Amino acid sequence: MRGLSASSQRPLRAALDVSGAAIATLTLPPGLSGLNGIVANHAFATLDLSANITLVSDPVRLDIIP
Repeated sequence: MRGLSASSQRPLRAALDVSGAAIATLTLPPGLSGLNGIVANHAFATLDLSANITLVSDPVRLDIIP
């Protein structure tokens, strides 16, 4: 991730609209053009101190486009 934060451009930008939805853009460093066209889905989970899952987010789709 260091390469992303060292970019002269802001690597991640997003803003909420009036309904609370957003479209985020992520600037990848040069050399990762092989990722173009890939679709990824991600989610997160939180754990309590006993390692029990306390929350799981909804999955979010990420389209990598040029």
